[in-house]
Amino acid sequence: MHALAQTWATLTALPVEPRVAPALAERMVDRVAEHLGVLELSHEDYRGAIRRCGDHGLRSGAVYDALHLVAGERWQADVVLTFNLHDFRRLAVEQGPRLAVPLDPPAIDSV
Repeated sequence: MHALAQTWATLTALPVEPRVAPALAERMVDRVAEHLGVLELSHEDYRGAIRRCGDHGLRSGAVYDALHLVAGERWQADVVLTFNLHDFRRLAVEQGPRLAVPLDPPAIDSV
């Protein structure tokens, strides 16, 4: 569930004009959530993500990228989609899911 909160936070912080209003971001997250399942992460999953960041000397929000990767690995995802390929690559493991950037991101006002 942290992924939905992170998506909302990212949308409302984008440096675009006009800014994405909180209510619009909420509707966008709701539309995305219609196509997703909720994966429960364990205490060990969180510890693993934190450990991975520590092993790479990373701080702050990198832990959220690590959580996405740990979830993808645990649930044997084929691919993790991200607009932030550089940050994910530094945390990825060889046997983990492929990393890819979506080819055609939706427009912000297409909700």
